[in-house]
Amino acid sequence: MKKFIVCLFVATLALSVSAWEYNECFDVEGNWTANGAMGSYNTKVYTNSSAPAGITFESSTCVRETTDYATSPYAWRINRADDTYWRFIMPEGPQDTLVSAVFCTADWDVSDNNEFEIRYSTDSGATYTTLLKTNASYYTLDGLGDKDYKRYETGYLGITPDAGKEVYLEVYNEVGDERILVDCCTNVIGVGVGFFGVPEPMLLGLLPLALLFLRRK
Repeated sequence: MKKFIVCLFVATLALSVSAWEYNECFDVEGNWTANGAMGSYNTKVYTNSSAPAGITFESSTCVRETTDYATSPYAWRINRADDTYWRFIMPEGPQDTLVSAVFCTADWDVSDNNEFEIRYSTDSGATYTTLLKTNASYYTLDGLGDKDYKRYETGYLGITPDAGKEVYLEVYNEVGDERILVDCCTNVIGVGVGFFGVPEPMLLGLLPLALLFLRRK
C-alpha cells in the first residue's frame, strides 16, 4: 500500500510540473519591431511566436547589430547612455518560474571601462537583485578584446513573477561609457504551474525523497 501511495505521488508530481526550455538568437528579421529605424538607436522589441507564452525581449535604446554578433545575422547593440538596458521579460502565466538562463555579451570598446550589471526583478522593475556588477575587466581578464563575446550563466534562479507582475532579466548599462552587445539567449529553462498551489521548487525537492522512500520499502 505504501509503495502504491508513493508511486501515485510521483506520478502526480510528474504531471503537475511542466519543464520548458527556450533558445533564442534573435535572427528572424520579422520578429523585430522598433520605434524607428533598425539601424538607429531607439526602443526595440523581439517577439517569437514559438516562445513560451508571453516571453519577449526589449531594449530601451539600441541598434539591431548586423556586423558584430555571436551568431549571424543580428544582435543587440545597447547605447552608451547611462541607465540603458537589454531585457528578457517573462509575465505571470503558465510558464510561472524562471529556473536559469544563459546568454552572451560583449563590450564594444573595452578600453572605455564600461560599468554594467546583470540583474533581475520579479515585480516589473520596482526592485532588483544584482547577479553581477562589473566593468570591462569582465572581458579583459579572460583575454577578450573589443566585441569579443563572453558566455554568461545565471546559475539557479528559481524566480516567479509577483502577482500581476513580470520577471525582468537585464543587462543594465549603469554608467554608459561604452556600448554593450547582447546575443543568443540560450537554454532559458523554467517550470510550469505547481500542484494545488505548492511551489515548483518545493515539489522538485520532494521528488528525490519520494524515490528514496520507495526504494527503501
